[in-house]
Amino acid sequence: MRGWYPEAVFLGKSPSLEWTFDGTQDIMISNWLAGNCSDKGINPPNHNFEFRHMLAQLQFYAYAEDGTAANQWGKLKSIVIQEQKSKCLFEDKNNNTYVITSQSTEDIPSNCTFSVPRDFTLTPSYGEITVPTITDNESNDYGAKMAGAVMIEPEQSGTIQLLITTQAAGQPEVETSVEIPAGQADIEAGEAKKIYLKFLAGEVDVTLGAAAWTEIRGTDMDVDLGTGLSASGN
Repeated sequence: MRGWYPEAVFLGKSPSLEWTFDGTQDIMISNWLAGNCSDKGINPPNHNFEFRHMLAQLQFYAYAEDGTAANQWGKLKSIVIQEQKSKCLFEDKNNNTYVITSQSTEDIPSNCTFSVPRDFTLTPSYGEITVPTITDNESNDYGAKMAGAVMIEPEQSGTIQLLITTQAAGQPEVETSVEIPAGQADIEAGEAKKIYLKFLAGEVDVTLGAAAWTEIRGTDMDVDLGTGLSASGN
């Protein structure tokens, strides 16, 4: 037994799976379990059935240095994460080697094969870029609301390029390029990072912080295994 989420496209023989995603979707895969008819190979604590994330998550927070900068930039219209891979291919090469009458387990894969670059666009749900109060700091995200989160290919190398669109009152939209430096851009599957965008007079400063994975769409899944037990994905 192996599970995955969301629904995938089968490529040729099962279990070659492919997802096309745009940064709003989460991709999860379970470990492989096989066993005899009586125990189904899923009895804890030795044979837990669990899902893990195949993507990484970036969470964006935006705030202004002061009132002058806030008025200059105005509203945060969009954040584009450029040239991100948008296809995930998973091939369970060991699927046909298991004998269903013998207990066996396989760890959850650490990654998929990613391809097809495209831009991922995040549209914030709020308006003006606000100024932190004197007590705001990183521990409370500088008083800023999360502008949104994007799921991306993990273990990136090099830099991540952002294209930020803002609009001040009565002015046309302005596009600003921001770079997340190499090294800081590296992120593992199942890991999340906070991206703080500090709007200064004339430029945008970017810093990163640790984060817990945030649910963006839908709810955690509880899967009935038919044994009085359940498996949860998060």
